[in-house]
Amino acid sequence: MKDNVLVSLTDRNYIDPVKQLFSSVYHNAGWEGDYLLLCHDVDDKDMQWFADRGIITRSVAPLYDRDFEHFPPTILSKLYLFGNYFKRWKRVLFLDGDITVKASLEGMLDLPGFSAVEDVHSIPLKKQFYSKRHLTDNGSRSRLARLRSTYDMSRTAFNVGVMSLDTEVIRDNTFGEMVDLFNEYGLLSPYNEQAILNLYFVDHWSPMPLVYNNYYLYYRPYWTLKPRMSEGICDHFIFQKPWKVRQGHYFTQWSRYLHSADEIDLDLRPPPARVWTDKEIDDWTRYMRDMMVRRNIPLLVNNRIMETLERVLGMSGRMLHTVSPPLYDRIRGG
Repeated sequence: MKDNVLVSLTDRNYIDPVKQLFSSVYHNAGWEGDYLLLCHDVDDKDMQWFADRGIITRSVAPLYDRDFEHFPPTILSKLYLFGNYFKRWKRVLFLDGDITVKASLEGMLDLPGFSAVEDVHSIPLKKQFYSKRHLTDNGSRSRLARLRSTYDMSRTAFNVGVMSLDTEVIRDNTFGEMVDLFNEYGLLSPYNEQAILNLYFVDHWSPMPLVYNNYYLYYRPYWTLKPRMSEGICDHFIFQKPWKVRQGHYFTQWSRYLHSADEIDLDLRPPPARVWTDKEIDDWTRYMRDMMVRRNIPLLVNNRIMETLERVLGMSGRMLHTVSPPLYDRIRGG
């Protein structure tokens, strides 16, 4: 057993994305720790594929028995990361299955305590939950009022697609306390497990550089219609999944890693494809933060102008996509 472990999570519907994730880690990260997959309702044949490549598979019982509004109940199993089972490692890195890794992850091992990247546009904790007008029953409204009086809802929220935790943050009762939080407040949020982890670690988490959870895969510089690609260490496809939209550069990369997943051999690990320096990480993160709409008024104005143009041109764009998808992708920057 290694000192550190890299973990992802899947059900039977997410097998190919997780294969692609582990393949990209294997080929690009030079990861020397263990690999582990938390499994929900996965066929024995699929579990054997991972086991044959040295990836630890661990089946876990569902913590909720119905689909959430936007996600399957599988996502709640991220809470298992905070159970005593994981204390056998010093450090746990978690990556969602809709991620492609491009370079070394070693910098994530030096982060303090529990670390994650701020959620999109650094939204506050209150945005992780429904507002009162979205709740119809008095019980839910009472719980929401209690939530707001217990926690500082103005605190910045983090995204749980990428997490790094020193297992010293795991206490004997951590997992149980998280489950209790979900039972109390979990259904008051459209983001479910993310909202619960934000409540548990409010004021007790450290920010991780955005380059490790790059959800800004395209950005639009000042007064430029065509967006530009933005690649980080971990590219996180929160919105447009490569295997669904099949658009341009990112899908080509994603497919290549999926097709090379059979090459995973943990007895023969290639070196990292790239190791970012601290300066490169800081410079990239600072530049991308400057491009965020909520932190840059000129860019906000620019984006609103571009959004208006895109609405006006929307019909033409749909027609172009129908007639010539390759030309449409080039114009859109895909």
